[in-house]
Amino acid sequence: MRYLISAVVLGLACSAMAETWTVDDDGPADFDNIQAAVEAASDGDEIVVEPGTYTSTGDRVVNMLGKAVTLRSSAGAGVTILDGEGAKPGLTTAPTGCVIDGFTISNGFSPSGGSGIRCFGGESPTVSNCVFQNGQTYGTGETGGAVFCYGSGTNPTFNDCMITENSGGHGAGVLSKQYASPHLINCTITGNTAYWNGGGVAAMGGGNMLLEFCAISHNTAGGEGGGGAASLSHNCQMVLINCVINSNVLNGSTNWGGGLFCDWNHGAAPPLVTYSTICANEPNQFYGWSGPDETNYVSDVCDQDSDGIDDEIDNCDLYNPDQADCNENGIGDVCDIADGVSEDINGNEIPDECDCLADVVVDGEVNINDVLVTVSSWGTSGPLGDVNYDGIVDVEDLLIVISAWGACP
Repeated sequence: MRYLISAVVLGLACSAMAETWTVDDDGPADFDNIQAAVEAASDGDEIVVEPGTYTSTGDRVVNMLGKAVTLRSSAGAGVTILDGEGAKPGLTTAPTGCVIDGFTISNGFSPSGGSGIRCFGGESPTVSNCVFQNGQTYGTGETGGAVFCYGSGTNPTFNDCMITENSGGHGAGVLSKQYASPHLINCTITGNTAYWNGGGVAAMGGGNMLLEFCAISHNTAGGEGGGGAASLSHNCQMVLINCVINSNVLNGSTNWGGGLFCDWNHGAAPPLVTYSTICANEPNQFYGWSGPDETNYVSDVCDQDSDGIDDEIDNCDLYNPDQADCNENGIGDVCDIADGVSEDINGNEIPDECDCLADVVVDGEVNINDVLVTVSSWGTSGPLGDVNYDGIVDVEDLLIVISAWGACP
């Protein structure tokens, strides 16, 4: 018991020592710049950044100095920006335990990769709710990646991030190299341009990458393969689970793998792909992969529900060729009904809020005629007058008719 009490007291003491620091570039706070807060912080501390655009006079916008701290915005990525000003990278990170949450990392520049964030030598932070955009690296050699992960034991996690409009040599969105293994969950990688391979993401030189519930779309590569995703060399491997790779373009001379590319000639391991969609990539869907199993959808067009509407503009992932959306919420009626957003008690595939159920005589208006028919059917199973489809015409049906009085919508 004595040892247990000591352990509890020690734990409380350690928790009490953690500090929360505030940063605001134009208001009262502990610091007016992020780097000063990082320098003051210790492992376990939290740094809360107020809205604003932040840069620095150093060689990167923020250097986490190897500290396992939490750096988060108070109001989200839309209003909290780390700006590299086209001259410096956004972030260098820290060991496991470092958390980055809620920033837009924009206009970063790095000659060797990581214009947005660099994770090297075992650094494995958790990065959530961030946007990496408009970053740039040199276009030659094995460089690239707004997100660049390098070295054995480097296993960062990215949750709910967007990586967009970046350019680089290989893997313009995300590049994993030299046995690094980043894990991306529910991320969107779109509109990135690689001068060589892997417009969206790439693994090379033993690097690996695990992507779950990610969308890789509208990226471009100019090399041999992988407008969307590429595994390039030396035992590297790409694992994709519940992902979408669509509408990527390869402009290279060999035109291998507009969507997914594996360079097995240089020792890349075949990608592992399950429950994923690969479609509408140009000039082809994949190269160097054995091909889909029954869990995957691969097609020259993206139309998984076969309703003739491209998935990118389809308002429902169920068959809905006329795109019916009676309540104008942007989601097809059949999906609203299937998801429980709308009821459809008469089973006619029209949401009840759009279906004039109280119009018993079906003349486009709820009036005395509907009341008379309901009353005349009183106590029966209907169907006339059973407005709520519960199997009996009673006061509940009459109340519905009265409440819906007037012209049908």
